[in-house]
Amino acid sequence: MVESVEVVIIGAGPSGTIAAALLQRNGHDVVVLEQNEFPRFAIGESLLPYCMEFIEQAGMMDAVTAAGFQLKNGAVFAGSGMFESFDFHEKFSS
Repeated sequence: MVESVEVVIIGAGPSGTIAAALLQRNGHDVVVLEQNEFPRFAIGESLLPYCMEFIEQAGMMDAVTAAGFQLKNGAVFAGSGMFESFDFHEKFSS
């Protein structure tokens, strides 16, 4: 068992995992603590496109791509007589 570490991150969701990867890449001693067993219920499929830049910086893009997550090209919100759509294709097309 590790007796001391430089950084402890609580939660192995998208934010905690990316934070840990970025800190480790910069030479910090990191441990991530997660209460639940994996696989677990996750809401990571709702990540905003801006998050993809952090996934790339953390060196996780190949793993995310290999996992076969559905590519989201945009979003549509409708209700109370209002309609709004967002097109992510331009920013994340290759």
